[in-house]
Amino acid sequence: MSLNCHPTMAWYNSLTLSRDPKFAPGFQAVAADGAFFIRTLVGNGLSSMIVNVPALQAAIGIPQDMVQSTNGDLYVVSKNFHVVLRVELNKPGGTSLVTVVAGNGSPAFSGDNVSATENPLGNLMSVLLIENSSGEVTDLIIAEANYHRIRKVNSGQ
Repeated sequence: MSLNCHPTMAWYNSLTLSRDPKFAPGFQAVAADGAFFIRTLVGNGLSSMIVNVPALQAAIGIPQDMVQSTNGDLYVVSKNFHVVLRVELNKPGGTSLVTVVAGNGSPAFSGDNVSATENPLGNLMSVLLIENSSGEVTDLIIAEANYHRIRKVNSGQ
């Protein structure tokens, strides 16, 4: 039997994730004898970074923080890979890709005005999305613990 649920599911630290099937096909709360079932949305459980592949084939490391954009993409801070990942959850038929949008995997500091995916970032704590009136992500604001900074990534729009 299906259970009508609120369109979001609360996660720890007040994070939310959409359960709307148009954004995350197959990710639904289903009740059987009063129990909920958990399904993997992103990640394969491996400890080495694997990206630019469908969501269930990706290795995402330790997810420290996540936020969902208006269009349904999920942005995940990978604590041990020192990157911010984008998961395109709104793709049909299991084709949701996981890509790096900030960080190069190295926990270091190399200054500003460097391409977001070429710049090392250290011990990322959280990510905030800035969207325009059309719901497109224009900036990422990233809390970087190792170098005591708040970093801004422009989308280039």
